[in-house]
Amino acid sequence: KFILIGLAVTALGVGGYFAYQHLGKKSQKNRNADFFDDSEQKIAAAKKALPPAPSMRPRPKVVYRSAPSSSGFPLKWGSKGALVKQLQEALMKKYGAQILPKWKADADFGTETRNALSSKGLPTVIDQSTFNSIVGGKSSKPKSTHKPSKPSLSRDQYAKVLSKRFKTAMKSNDLNYALKNLGYIKTFSFYMLIHNDFKREAPEGHWTRKGIYDALTGQFSDSGSLRQLRKQFKRIGLNRPELNGVRSGGGKLMTLTETKIWNEGGESIWVPAKTILGDFIRGANGETEFNTIDGKRLLVSTRAIKYVIV
Repeated sequence: KFILIGLAVTALGVGGYFAYQHLGKKSQKNRNADFFDDSEQKIAAAKKALPPAPSMRPRPKVVYRSAPSSSGFPLKWGSKGALVKQLQEALMKKYGAQILPKWKADADFGTETRNALSSKGLPTVIDQSTFNSIVGGKSSKPKSTHKPSKPSLSRDQYAKVLSKRFKTAMKSNDLNYALKNLGYIKTFSFYMLIHNDFKREAPEGHWTRKGIYDALTGQFSDSGSLRQLRKQFKRIGLNRPELNGVRSGGGKLMTLTETKIWNEGGESIWVPAKTILGDFIRGANGETEFNTIDGKRLLVSTRAIKYVIV
């Protein structure tokens, strides 16, 4: 009896323990469920209380590029712009297009431009002074060492050249060309060489028979043209061009200062200023040959005489 009662009590105790454990776990689970249910409700309520979030747009793609190189001085590898292009064009002009065979003048200071500078012994970092010397310098293309010598003309040959030019000015009615060539005549004796050639072998009645002065003033006869022509003739030594000093043959040589005259034998005499010497024959090497009134051929310094009408 006592054994049965003990067993029953033991069984009841064990059953109560397991029932307690089961009920405790269920109660904890219910409490956890209530906690999470309550938290979710609070979170939902908090979300409702928050202001609406701004609409999110896709972030633009960022492209990373190197900072643009300065186009100012000094120019160097990586530089770009108008100054670089100007430098490249100057190199091509100076040394030929083959100096920049691939990219030419592309305004980009790259390896080709750097190599081009280096190949010519130029610095690869270009300051303004170096830039100016390259861009403003003269071409260094090889030139022929053989230079044909320009034939020098004698005084008489040059007189013939100018004589032809005056005839050309007359035929083309070009006053400016005539004035330009009058400017090449520095002395009266040289003028007379040209004048004599101008008249030589002209057909009778042809305008060249008149001589340079009459031919030019006759064709360019307006007041403005005459003023320019007479200014040139006066500079040459035609003291009174309005009297057409060489056509009539009335012109004579007169000394400006006291000067010496001599003959071919070396004999000489001194004559005073404003002495009429005679008629012009020819002039060369600073000396003028003339005929005296009594037919003698004498010489005088060209600087000491002028042509006058008597």
